Amino acid sequence: AVDLFGLNAENVIGKSLLHTIVPEKERNQFLKEVEKVWSLDTKKTGSVSFAMPLHKKAKEFLGYLHFLRIKIRQEVYFIVYVRNLELNYIEEQYVEEFKLQVKRMPIGHIVWTPDFKVLTFNPAAEKIFGFSQEEMIGSHPYGKIVPVEMQETVTAIWKRLLEGDTTANSINENLNKKGEKIFCDWANTPLRNLQGEITSVLSMVTDITQQQENETKLKNSEERLALAIKGARDGMWDWDIVNDKVYYSPHWEKMFGYELGAAPKSLEAVQSRVHPDDLAGMFQEVTKYLNHEIATYNYEFRMFHCDGTLLWTKHRALAMFDEKGNATRMIGTTTDITTIKNSEKFLLEAKEKAEKANQLKSEFIANMSHEIRTPMNAILGFTEILSLEVENEKHKEYIGIISQAGKNLISLLNDILDLSMIEVDKIEITLEEVNIRKLLEGLYSLFDVTQKNKEIDFTLSVSDELNHSVFIDELRLKQILYNLIGNSFKFTKNGSISLGASLSSDIQNLIFTISDTGIGIPADQQELIFESFYQEDAQSTRNYGGTGLGLAISKRLVLLMGGDITLESEPSRGSVFTVSVPYIPINKVASGVGIIELKEIKLADMNLKVLVVEDNLLNTMLIKKNA
Repeated sequence: AVDLFGLNAENVIGKSLLHTIVPEKERNQFLKEVEKVWSLDTKKTGSVSFAMPLHKKAKEFLGYLHFLRIKIRQEVYFIVYVRNLELNYIEEQYVEEFKLQVKRMPIGHIVWTPDFKVLTFNPAAEKIFGFSQEEMIGSHPYGKIVPVEMQETVTAIWKRLLEGDTTANSINENLNKKGEKIFCDWANTPLRNLQGEITSVLSMVTDITQQQENETKLKNSEERLALAIKGARDGMWDWDIVNDKVYYSPHWEKMFGYELGAAPKSLEAVQSRVHPDDLAGMFQEVTKYLNHEIATYNYEFRMFHCDGTLLWTKHRALAMFDEKGNATRMIGTTTDITTIKNSEKFLLEAKEKAEKANQLKSEFIANMSHEIRTPMNAILGFTEILSLEVENEKHKEYIGIISQAGKNLISLLNDILDLSMIEVDKIEITLEEVNIRKLLEGLYSLFDVTQKNKEIDFTLSVSDELNHSVFIDELRLKQILYNLIGNSFKFTKNGSISLGASLSSDIQNLIFTISDTGIGIPADQQELIFESFYQEDAQSTRNYGGTGLGLAISKRLVLLMGGDITLESEPSRGSVFTVSVPYIPINKVASGVGIIELKEIKLADMNLKVLVVEDNLLNTMLIKKNA
């Protein structure tokens, strides 16, 4: 171009061709021809060729111009070929320069003969398809770069080009030398001679495989997101923070009663729908998130529907930040959780009613247990007196059966009363000075005597660290250990049972262990046995008796004392119950300073009068009988 027009590149770049190479008298004609290029469909590739006088400095010559408009990666480019028609031969320098420019092109440049064979194949095309220029020139594309399934489509495009169609551009599936499928963007245009005959076809080609894969992934992601949002019944919003513009999805608009596209596009307008009591909290949460104080934005607040209805909504979002850490965009979803909130309110009210009913039930059971226990005490008392007065052995046996059954009933009533009092929070833990060794020795002696007929080796082990007193609720500790030891004896026919006590390694807790070689407990039952009225199976009730309250009461009492019970068990091998309660030692001077010794007083040796106030006639009669 420099030699053809005698101009330097610096004098041409950025200037209009009209005033640079076209004589003034030819400019109107030039504009008419160029207008044809601009009028081509902008979505397609095309070309316009014409001849007209041009000037080189002060001299004019007849020039041939070929305008080629191509579209590559959504961008439109114009390539202009200019030739001096007054030369009766093609200058070798021009040809070489043209070839060099083609080689330098960053996009594939292929020229085809009318019978669809390769005439030129530049290095960019070699890179795209993997074939060398030598391998492609003179060959047909079918079987090399055009797969079988695309041949019919390509044949139709080629036919259109040979008929003069200048808009035959397309995105095709092609093959490279390795046989791999690639996607290429083709811009094609027929080339004509001075007589207007098509002599060849020019193709500009770019490899868009990666772009196509990215677009496919993006499309799939968008479809998945759309399906997920649709399935979740969420409304989506996109806030352009810089320009304060908000996009709302159709479902978001429907959620709040807007006509499609009618929702306000500014955040301020939508904020007017937020319940006044929730507005400050919402702003605070958004600010914390945008200031990087919290990792995600996830907040619930109330908003008004267009019809005035109040909706509970859940909002989740993520933001985009610039290099300075300032938020530029925030994208999120809105979920209508009104039904969930109403259900939660209903369940909360139902729970409160159930808890109230349970409390009333527990109070009723506690009162009834007390009322039943009062006459039972009289029955047991008179049974004991009767056993002393009856001489007939058979009758004594009957009385003994009545007495034992009554004691069992009293034990059951005591368990029910304890459980009821725990449920209504009427049991208080009372700390007192207790000698752990003496307490355990007492329990050991009790079971050693009552269970002496069983073939069981019962042992006691107390750590030397526990030769002093501690603060603990003695009554409740005895009750817990009595239940656990009693269970071990109940479910162990023979073998061994051991009772042990020690301090935890951090000297923070008292540890009591009750281990046996009994029937054991399956793993899936080990949590359930601490539930009220639960036994491992119905066979336990028939074979061993009991109500299933002992472990439930023990567990709750230990929790009230600030401790816990754990269990390790294996069917047919036995169980180990471990009770852990806070260790509160008593610091005393070794000499015994501050200890008050109490003298034993025998009331039986004293002539005392006792005033008894009793509202139950049977109890009054029993006391008189024993006086």
